[in-house]
Amino acid sequence: MPQEDLLRGAVQPVNDYLGAFLATNSWSPKATGALVGLAQVAEVAVFIGVLGMLCAGLRSLAVGADGTIRRDRLGDALIAAAALAACALFYWSVRVPSTDISSLFGRWDHLAFCAATGFVISRVGTEGRKWILTGLSAYFMIHYTGRTPMAVVTGGGLIGFAALRLPGTTRPWPTAFVQAGILASVSAICWMMRSRNLLEALSTQGAFGFVLLRHISFVVEARRGLRARLGDYLCYMLFYPSFIGASEIYSEFAERNLSGATHYDYRTAVTKIVLGQLQIWGALQIETSFKTVLQIENTPLLWLNVLMLFVRSSLFVMGLWATIEGVALLYGFQLRPNFAGILTCENPAQFWRSWRATMTNWLIHYVYIPLGGNRRYQVRNIFAAFLVSTAWHWMGMPFFTLTPHLWDFVPIGVWGLINATAVAGYISFHKRGWRVLPAVAPNALRRGTKILLTACVASFTVTLLDFRPQTMDFFASFMRRLLGIG
Repeated sequence: MPQEDLLRGAVQPVNDYLGAFLATNSWSPKATGALVGLAQVAEVAVFIGVLGMLCAGLRSLAVGADGTIRRDRLGDALIAAAALAACALFYWSVRVPSTDISSLFGRWDHLAFCAATGFVISRVGTEGRKWILTGLSAYFMIHYTGRTPMAVVTGGGLIGFAALRLPGTTRPWPTAFVQAGILASVSAICWMMRSRNLLEALSTQGAFGFVLLRHISFVVEARRGLRARLGDYLCYMLFYPSFIGASEIYSEFAERNLSGATHYDYRTAVTKIVLGQLQIWGALQIETSFKTVLQIENTPLLWLNVLMLFVRSSLFVMGLWATIEGVALLYGFQLRPNFAGILTCENPAQFWRSWRATMTNWLIHYVYIPLGGNRRYQVRNIFAAFLVSTAWHWMGMPFFTLTPHLWDFVPIGVWGLINATAVAGYISFHKRGWRVLPAVAPNALRRGTKILLTACVASFTVTLLDFRPQTMDFFASFMRRLLGIG
């Protein structure tokens, strides 16, 4: 089988030699793996750094003094060379795909493809850029999510888009009724797929979960008067770096990326990608897992491993999303930060503005603020936002088994209740001016205590949300051991 990463294969002999050298000099397998992994991060840093400088240099040659793309022979030659490189790299990605889309973002050949493509589409104008990225995104998502899942969720979305133009549906309630019917129909299709192919149904529902939130945002903002063109809709819905895991609201995404502005910030892109790969490397050095946590009997040791699992998960998702943001910048797109600064949060409210921040922002805009925000009934509004989030997480639970039970939904319900209570409790605590430690305590001690307490609450997100029907036999005993009961 051909080497998966066309460009990284050039340095693979160096990594093999380093691993063999360390092994023959009595280095442990763990230390050898860690050092080789760190060397690979350094190689990524050199590669993406050179790529970034090359792109910046080419762009300075291709862009005139007034900021417009040059239309002379030099500009045409640079664009043609970049287009040929992009086509060759795309062909390789089709011929030798990654096992999953998350590993695609760390491939050198894919990073080079993104940079070359971003350089080319900077010349085609806003409309052309949108449609090219939509086409590329459709290909990648069909390959990594599946044809049937993408046909179901994209088809439902397009029907919903067309329904915005039906006569008599310009008012809020008719719009809500029609769109709810369409989305419920897509959900029903996902449900019917379960008996035929459970894995395909799970993939379809997983994609639908994020399409659902984005589609609702598009409908709301369109009815508020924002431009609602088909190209804008498809690019917003399908842009593959943020297709799974993000739910940006349409008004922000459109303002940053669909209004003609471009964000070719290669220095920031390089920084994010290198930092992201370093964080992923750090996550892989922490030897714990959800399966390991479920087997621990001792309460203090269990809490230690739960916190280690939280740190490991946080580093991984922060690294993955920093890489994704860097990839988007290579295309000239700027994404809202997601999973950023998790390990330095000092309270539950701050944590939820860091962990899956795009969804928190969605809930704030479409649930929390419409109910009154912090102007009235703030505690109720917080619980309502977490109730919607809990219901959204519940949507996927029946797709892990053909015989779901009510008990399977309990961990997610407990998770929602804990976090809603924690955020509401912190707000009340803060309003009263109470402190975790007295003001005379050293600032480092007070800050460290806040971070630790926040991490303890936040750790439920990487444990309770991981329970599936197949592991529900461990749930009750896990909670008892975590609380030191029995």
